[in-house]
Amino acid sequence: MAELQWTSAARSHPGRVRQVNEDAGLEQPKRGVWAVADGMGGHSLGEFASRVAVRCLIDLPEQDALESRIDDAKARLQEANRRLRDEAARRDVPMIGTTIATLLASGDRCACVWAGDSRIYLYRAGRLRQLTRDHSQLEAARALHAASGDVTLDRPPSNVITRALGGADELELDHVVVDVRDGDVFLL
Repeated sequence: MAELQWTSAARSHPGRVRQVNEDAGLEQPKRGVWAVADGMGGHSLGEFASRVAVRCLIDLPEQDALESRIDDAKARLQEANRRLRDEAARRDVPMIGTTIATLLASGDRCACVWAGDSRIYLYRAGRLRQLTRDHSQLEAARALHAASGDVTLDRPPSNVITRALGGADELELDHVVVDVRDGDVFLL
């Protein structure tokens, strides 16, 4: 397979509820690194948290082995988590947090690394497929419901997330690896 050429575009908007845009993004197509962080509204310093998360990935080393890139990205996000926890303690606030969705490309494979409900989608052959799974109370209830076979679902609030940078001393990150085809479009 010929080497893939990556192009990308970015846009962010504060939405209809908040006046401050708490999003931060990273777009490095030549290096195969993209990220979106969404500061947690309702908590202190969401815009600060999202920028800390994205900055930790800016100089992620380029490596041929995707698994090594995943490990490096996770280690850097753990460090960003520690920094946010320390900053919250220093400022005497309960939490400074952000979600993160990261796409890493290497050869003909990509990895999604994430925590929270920022999503990554793949558009291929006319179909849009969600690659990440939300870390939210609603998604956890859905998974429990599906596993139990229960016909009723108590719907918790959809906006309460269960994982985020800055949310706990130990950050739990998920990742998934996908093979890339020419013409694939990823949406973060």
